[in-house]
Amino acid sequence: MADKPDDRAPVVPLVISPFQRVPQILGEIVTIIYEESDASAPVPVGTGFFINYSSAAKLGLNHRFLVTARHLIFDKEGKRLRTLVRVNVQGSGTTLIPLHEEKVLLPSDPTIDLAELPGIDPDVRIAAQYLAANDFIATREDLKLPGFGVGAEVMYLGLFNPHVGESRNQPVARFGRVALVPDEPVFWEDYPVRVILAAINAFGGSSGSPVFVYLGHRDHRGLPLPKLLGVVKGSFTEKHRGELVEIKAPVLVTNVAGMAGIIPAYLLDDLIRQDVIPAVDQSEISEGTSGEVE
Repeated sequence: MADKPDDRAPVVPLVISPFQRVPQILGEIVTIIYEESDASAPVPVGTGFFINYSSAAKLGLNHRFLVTARHLIFDKEGKRLRTLVRVNVQGSGTTLIPLHEEKVLLPSDPTIDLAELPGIDPDVRIAAQYLAANDFIATREDLKLPGFGVGAEVMYLGLFNPHVGESRNQPVARFGRVALVPDEPVFWEDYPVRVILAAINAFGGSSGSPVFVYLGHRDHRGLPLPKLLGVVKGSFTEKHRGELVEIKAPVLVTNVAGMAGIIPAYLLDDLIRQDVIPAVDQSEISEGTSGEVE
C-alpha cells in the first residue's frame, strides 16, 4: 500500500521568473559608450543609461543624467578620455555625440566607479527614454532581508561587442543571481570597493550597464515592477601563468571568473540627491529660470 502524502509538508509553488519577458522600455534607456584616439576611429567600449529626477523645489523641472562607469570617462591616472555616446535618432539611425568636453559629476569617494553627465545637447532629436528615479531606484530599505538577498535573480542590459546594432543600439540582456551581499568592502585590483557580487557573465563592454532586480513591487496595472539594483563595475578576473609554445615565452592568461561587481544604485542616488540636485535647484531659483537640465 502506498504511503499517504504528508499533509504537513509545505507546498512549494512553481515560481516563474519575472524576467521571462524584459520590458522593452528598459532597453530604450540604454546607450553605448565609445572611445576614440589619434590612432583609431571610435570603438565601442562600454555602456551607459539615461535617468530622470523630478525636482523637489520646482514643479515641472526635471534633472536628466547620463550614467556610466567612471573608468570609461577617466583612465587610472585621472586623465579624461576621448569618449562619445552613441544614441538612437528619432525616426531611424544613430549618431555619436562627443562627451570629452561635457561636465562630469563624480562621487567624492574615488572607489565608487560612477560618473554622471548632466544630459547631452545634440544637434539632432534623439530617441531616448529616461528611467524615472523616484519609481525605479532600489533604496537601502529595499535591499534588506527578507525581500532581497543571496539567490535573488538579476538582469542587466548592455553592450555586446559582436553586435552593437547597425541602424539602432541593440543592447543584450544577461541574467544571473546575487552571490553575496558583503557587509564590508571587496578588494578589486588596487583597492577595496563597495559592490554587490552576482554570478553573472560580465565582459569589457558590460561596464556601466544598469542592473535590475524584482523585489515584489508592482506598477499601477499590477504588473511586476523591476528596480534598479545598481551599475555594473565589471567582472572579476583570474590570472594564470602560461606559455607560448612556439617561442617558449611565459605569459599571463586572464580568465573571466564568472562573478560581477555591481555598484549599488543607492550610491548613485546619494550623489545626485545630496550633492547635485540641491545645487542645481538653488541655481534655478536664484536665477529665476525654468526648464530641464539636459
